[in-house]
Amino acid sequence: MKLVDKVVLFVFGAVLVAYIVYVYDKNTKLGSQQSLRVPLLKDKLIWKPQDVVMKRAPQDAVLKRAVDALKVQHPIKPNITKALVLKNPAPQSFLSDKILQDGLKISFIRNKLQVNIVEENEKALVYWLSMAKYKMIKMTGNTLILFSNQLDMSVPPYFQRFPFHRVPQNDKEMLYVLQSGGTFLMKAILTGIIKRIIWIRPSWIKKPSSAAYSKQMIGIGMIKTKTRISYCTCQSNKCIIQGSNKATTQCHLKMNVLVENLKETSYQKKSMEKNWLPQADILLHIDSTYFGYISPSAMLSKMIPDGKVLEKIDNLSKKLFCPKSIPDEIYIDRLMLKAIEYSLIEKECAKNNTKKIKTGPFAKCVGVRKANFKMDAEIYKFLKRKLVDTEIPYLCSKYSQFVDFLIKEMSTSLTQRRIPQLGILKLTGFCLSTTVKAPGQFGLCKGSKAFGQTTKFMPSHRPTMKEIKAKIDLLRPFLKRLAVKSVKTITFCRNVRHGYAPRLFLPLIETSLLKSFNISFPRFTLNYDRHILGHKQVLYLCLLRYNTANTHFDIRSHDIKKRYIRGEPLQIKVPWKKLLHANVYHGKGGNWSRRTGPNSPLSLFVVEEHHEVIPYWFDAANAKAISQHGNTLIHIDGHDDMAPPSHFPDYPTFRWPKTRQDFKLLMQRNDVFIIIVT
Repeated sequence: MKLVDKVVLFVFGAVLVAYIVYVYDKNTKLGSQQSLRVPLLKDKLIWKPQDVVMKRAPQDAVLKRAVDALKVQHPIKPNITKALVLKNPAPQSFLSDKILQDGLKISFIRNKLQVNIVEENEKALVYWLSMAKYKMIKMTGNTLILFSNQLDMSVPPYFQRFPFHRVPQNDKEMLYVLQSGGTFLMKAILTGIIKRIIWIRPSWIKKPSSAAYSKQMIGIGMIKTKTRISYCTCQSNKCIIQGSNKATTQCHLKMNVLVENLKETSYQKKSMEKNWLPQADILLHIDSTYFGYISPSAMLSKMIPDGKVLEKIDNLSKKLFCPKSIPDEIYIDRLMLKAIEYSLIEKECAKNNTKKIKTGPFAKCVGVRKANFKMDAEIYKFLKRKLVDTEIPYLCSKYSQFVDFLIKEMSTSLTQRRIPQLGILKLTGFCLSTTVKAPGQFGLCKGSKAFGQTTKFMPSHRPTMKEIKAKIDLLRPFLKRLAVKSVKTITFCRNVRHGYAPRLFLPLIETSLLKSFNISFPRFTLNYDRHILGHKQVLYLCLLRYNTANTHFDIRSHDIKKRYIRGEPLQIKVPWKKLLHANVYHGKGGNWSRRTGPNSPLSLFVVEEHHEVIPYWFDAANAKAISQHGNTLIHIDGHDDMAPPSHFPDYPTFRWPKTRQDFKLLMQRNDVFIIIVT
């Protein structure tokens, strides 16, 4: 080879190497940034609030480029309303669709506390890590105040690429964090965001050796064995290899965490001590299992002792349904509940109700007791029409014969059950088994326990309304002692999919907690996680808000027992025909109807406290729906408090309130609302 050829080949190779180095260096600097010019809401990206363009002049040019880009992407119908104009391309979040199945969009507001309602404890960890990444909380040294029935300090398996003592920066690192469930506390410690844990345990946990207050320092390190590298934990001068529970003296400590254990009856007194509560960087996490621990699988096994029947219904659901998102899950759940209702109709309708009654309580029985009527065939037709004929991709299998066989088996299994068994199936419902980890299987919403399986180390505890109210009353003064700026985020975990939550009492628990947060923290935003079971309405009594201090409403009543868990609107049944056409307002009221006379609709208000009804009465009087003077009040309550309110110079005495200040003075006290309207 000639010298000239060698020089040319050398120069070409040098240029090629330089180009490769340049591309690699550019990609490294960009990190996880993506090349999309116009980030869309459907991409579920997370960005810093300061990235949003605020100035008007450059915004017009950027907006024009954004619209042009949208037209290129969607030439038929560009969705211009979803374009977000940013100074820089938004970085791709490690909370991507691959991990969370439907994406996660968190809207952080500076200098404002965020309360997150989540389904699983693992999702709380996702919020903490995302806030740490964008410096909403410190990356290290935070204090976790945990209200839960157990302190699970299980250590996850060792992965070489686990983000040890740092926040995950991309999807791959986040995948290693979310590999194993039930270890969210230790994973938060290993990433470094938590340095101190204050665990407040409920009083119903009976442990003979548990003191009112104890603390210990736990060390976490690594040890290299002949076959692998494992985590090891050290406490009380003893180190144990995780996974084998073998003692070791060669644990190389990497970090320490202080764990404090308090009884429910003693944390109030402890919080009064000087310098015990941290003055900054607090993460507050409340688990629903702090209030009670009930297993739905045990409830199912008690009502349906034959475990093979439950396993058959569960396995048929897993083989038949494969929802890809939360809306799909809700749709299939309601579909199955409708099929159960059809089977209930056949069981409940008496044989003598064969007449076609157009109205009344037996209208549902029309046509049920006809000759040659088979409910399993009707359910089969219903499910096939909704699932197969509509060609909606909810089914796991594409083979029609196999799908027909599964639907027939499901229909037969439902019609063979008795009324109480169908009732417990409807109460339990159907759901995906998990959200944060790998896509779960769809089946009976029984939790993580097998049918009939009991938990030996954690006894079942069914709370009462009085007990829940006592816990909330203990929590409120504790929250007031926390500095407002010290609490960075609050998470409440429902834990319904795992089957631990006291489902029947979750509305009372959640409503009381939000009310306590509103009292202690004047500025906060409420965020319902996208992956909550059925989103925020399923486990919430949408049309029921009650005063927890004064009501004696039985949450286990027949109507709630049938409709509560599934989130259906509660029917308020009263003998008055006029109420059947009532306008029902919840919390914030609505537009008044100015119609008068005998055909005027009645207005039914559902409020939290007594004094909140006062503005509605005055609005009704202003709208001439009621008289401004001389009305009669029928007050049904346990007592008649006729105490007068405090006197203020500008109090609207013997006159109509006109300004906002007048109403503010009227709403000073809750227990004197009768005297106020008098």
